[in-house]
Amino acid sequence: MTCLIIWITLTRLYNETATRVDLEVIEQLCDYLDIPAGDYLKYKRIQWISLYNS
Repeated sequence: MTCLIIWITLTRLYNETATRVDLEVIEQLCDYLDIPAGDYLKYKRIQWISLYNS
């Protein structure tokens, strides 16, 4: 079952449709690819828009 979850996550990452990734999956991917997490992840700041008037 774990391999299926990782495969689904990889597909979502590839298609840029992933909304979250579990830390366990990141750890397994980095171990498999033999890279540190910093080489795998990039930070992207997003701007939040309030739907309510403050």
